[in-house]
This record gives sequence, C-alpha cells and structure tokens, in this order.
Amino acid sequence: VEEGDLLLSYGRLQSFFSLLQAFGSPVVGVLLDRIGAKNCFVFVFLSSACSYFLLANANSITGLYLSKIPSIFQAAFLVAQALIATNLSDGNASSSSRAAALGRLTTAYTIGASVGPALGGMIGANGDYFFGAKLAATGSLISAALAAFALPDLRIENIRGDEKEPKTSSPIMVGWSIISRPTIWPLLLLKVTSSISNSMLNTALPIFLKQRGFNESAMGWNMSASFVAVAITGAFVVKPLTKMLGPARITWFCLVLKGFVAILLGFVSEKENVIFVAMCSISAACLSHLLATSLTTRTTGAVEYHEQGTLLGIEHSLFSGARIFGPGIGMKLMSFGGFFGVAITCCSIDVALGMTARLFRSKKID
Repeated sequence: VEEGDLLLSYGRLQSFFSLLQAFGSPVVGVLLDRIGAKNCFVFVFLSSACSYFLLANANSITGLYLSKIPSIFQAAFLVAQALIATNLSDGNASSSSRAAALGRLTTAYTIGASVGPALGGMIGANGDYFFGAKLAATGSLISAALAAFALPDLRIENIRGDEKEPKTSSPIMVGWSIISRPTIWPLLLLKVTSSISNSMLNTALPIFLKQRGFNESAMGWNMSASFVAVAITGAFVVKPLTKMLGPARITWFCLVLKGFVAILLGFVSEKENVIFVAMCSISAACLSHLLATSLTTRTTGAVEYHEQGTLLGIEHSLFSGARIFGPGIGMKLMSFGGFFGVAITCCSIDVALGMTARLFRSKKID
C-alpha cells in the first residue's frame, strides 16, 4: 500500500468513527433522561467492550470498520459531563466552579488513559497490535461491572431532589429550541469550527511524530505525557485561570495560542528536535482542553438544568460531526503540502476564530 493511500484510508476510518459518534451522542443524551446515568454508563461501557473485541479480531480493512460500529454509543464522558453540569447549573454556582468541576472530571477520566497509550506503544513496538485491544475490552467490561454494582441511581431528578421537567415536546423540537438561541448558537459554531482545525492537526500529528524520529514506544509516552499534562491542567489550572480571566477570555486566548503552537510545529524540520516537538504537542493538548472546558462552561451556564443532557448530547454530536471532515482534510493537505500545510491551515483557522471571538464577544453569553 502506498503512503498516500494509507493516509487517506486512515483519515476515512477516523471520519467513519466520528460519523457514528455524531449520531450516537444525541441518543445517549436522550437515554440519560429516560433510564438514568447508571444504566447509561453500563450501556456505553458494554458498547466500548464490543468495539474493542471486534478490533482485537480484525484482520482486514472491513474488520476495522466493523469494529467501529459499536462505538456509536461510546459516550461515557458525555454522561458524566451532563451530571456535573446539572449539579452546578443553578444561580449559586459560579462559572469558575463549573469549569473546575468539568476540569476535575477530565483529570479523573485521563488518569487511566495516561497509562494506556504508553502501554499500547510498548505492545505495538513488540509486534503484537491485537493484545492492546483485548486489554481495552477487558477494561471496558470491568468499568461496566463497576457502574452496575457500585454506582447509586444517578437520575437527574434524584440528584437535585426535583421533579423531572415535564416533556411537552419531542426531543428534536427541544434540541432545536436550544441551539437556535442567540446565547448558544455562536458558541456551538465556534466549537464546531475549532474542532475541525483540531481534528486536522491531531490526525496529522502521529504521522508527523513518526517522521521526526518517534518510534511506537516514544509516541505512546508522548501521548501519555499529554494526558498527564491535561489532567494536571484540569485539576489545578482551570479554576484559578477561570477566576482570573473568565471563560470568554480563555476561549479566544487559547485559540490564538493554539494557532501559534501549530505553526511552530510546522517549522520543525530536524529530527533532533524531539524534545521541542514533544513540548509543542503537549502544549497543544492542554490548550485544546482549556478551550473545550471554557466553551462547555459557557454553554451549560446558558441553559436550564433540565436542558443539560440535551445540550451536551447536541454539543458532542456537532463535535463528532466536525471530526468527520477534519481527518480527511488533514490527510489531503498532508499528501500535498506535508505537515506544514496542515499547520499553516490550522493556525489560520484558530487565530481567525480567536480574534473574531475577541472582537464580537456578546455580554449576553457570558
């Protein structure tokens, strides 16, 4: 298989996964209101286990695509995020408290993930690419069992002590009424566009790292270091930074900085700059986390508590939808202009979005 065909196939596989997530996230959001978070956790972890089991037994391109199908409901982070946002959606909760809670969620969620890429990289370096998928399937089954037997009933109305909001409209109409609000749609549009840029860079980055002297083990450790840095950022940086700058300033500040980090990576041409490349990729991961947290803090603060699940389901769906186009565009740009072509495009998008968010920020949103 030629390198160009390999890049395009990888991009298409990533886009297929994102397409599934775009359809599955709103469904999980509805299920959150219908069957409660405990049952949702069990359901999404079992879906993950099925996906990894199929991946462990895949021996063709068709098998790789089939392994992605159960991941349509791989949305445990969405369920946890909705619960946290619901608890902190009343008037007594400040934006910094909501941002801090969402940041701590990311910290908790990435503790295990910080070990996984390094372990997967070491396994891949030894030639066994399927054993890692078997470990992931086992971990998902353990998570499902813990959710089923260790978690209490986490229905939204039980947590808040309120009666559930009566449903007088269909989920589609409720969703449209949320995203069409002037306090919501600009933020969602910003998140979708920045997500396209982010997915372009993230899809091209592993190939770029390989070209700059990273073997499978080094790439795994670099990914783990990024996860650890994001976890530390979520635990210790988000709340004081939000108090100092506010979510709106963090949004445009991170966009502009992320654009400059991308262009710095694009100018790297020497294989000896491994440490510099690693620092830039870790910085990009932290900035992306701060950006996503600031936007989610702003959107969840602009809706009622009983709308949190629907909003976050739509938000995750749009985010996944953006990633449908990003990987393919990123691989196409890399085929013609190398990583520098991807970097300059991402930089242009991010800086333009950042300056637009800075100049046209609405007081009503924040």
